[in-house]
Amino acid sequence: MATIVGIVFPIFALIGLGYLGRRLGLLSGDAAAALSGYVYYFSLPALLYVKVAEVPVAEFFSGNLIFAYSGGILTASLLIWAVGRLRRMDRRTIGMFILNATFGNVGYMGVPFNTVAFGERGIPIVALTIVLTLTITTLLSVTLGLAVIEGGGSNVNGWRGLMTSLFPRRFLSNPVLLSIAIGVLASLLTIRLPEPVQRFLGLLADTAGPVALFAIGTFLHATPVLKGLREVTVLAGVKLVALPLLTIAWFYWLPVERVPFAIAVLQSAMPVAATNFVFAQQFGVAVEVTAAGIVVSTVLSLLTLSILLLLLL
Repeated sequence: MATIVGIVFPIFALIGLGYLGRRLGLLSGDAAAALSGYVYYFSLPALLYVKVAEVPVAEFFSGNLIFAYSGGILTASLLIWAVGRLRRMDRRTIGMFILNATFGNVGYMGVPFNTVAFGERGIPIVALTIVLTLTITTLLSVTLGLAVIEGGGSNVNGWRGLMTSLFPRRFLSNPVLLSIAIGVLASLLTIRLPEPVQRFLGLLADTAGPVALFAIGTFLHATPVLKGLREVTVLAGVKLVALPLLTIAWFYWLPVERVPFAIAVLQSAMPVAATNFVFAQQFGVAVEVTAAGIVVSTVLSLLTLSILLLLLL
């Protein structure tokens, strides 16, 4: 139990510190945005590149892991869609619920959490789950966007505007995905950067975890929690409990080694990603429920991730 506390406490203490900094007025909204931008564009890409590049691709590229992790997300999506249609929910609401329930905070929270739990050896596995999560949820975002456009409620100008706003932004210009792709290429070609550059990237990488967690706390303070308690409770239950259980079920049929298995399950159990709030606003769907879901699932993940760690370690 002391081991679990040793892993979980510093993670959530940093999140709480970020929240407290905003709460006490020590940080402005602009400062919080700058921290988030620093992590997204600089430190997190540096960390992922360095750790992916130094490990042979064969050591972390696992077919079973890819299919099992993706299978959990897709199974959850299909089940949510089926239940939503049975309850006669409109497609826009179902689509946003699917996105919230499957797109977790695998970057800002998943990277530092798994690094603390398993050391830097697990970062390439984390990088693989990030690629899978972003790829699948981008396709889900397109599906949601098309449903919204057909319903006439989108803030995006038609399906061409949807493709333009989603795909280039999330793939071609996504610094996290680009850093992973370049890291894989460097690993395959055994490229070694000059020592001064390596040290520079190492310094950037060392700041990724703490600053990312602190930035999450600043975001939580600025996120409104207004209404939709029932929907938010269901969302948190699906994201934090049901999705990890489905992922475990897939790994029962497609087994992998203990550490990759544990990382994949923990990544599936990460709370709702803050990015989803942007999508909810862009598509004009479930904005308040999404905002509340981010806050509630992040707070509850203190308990659920602790339990999972206890079972997986």
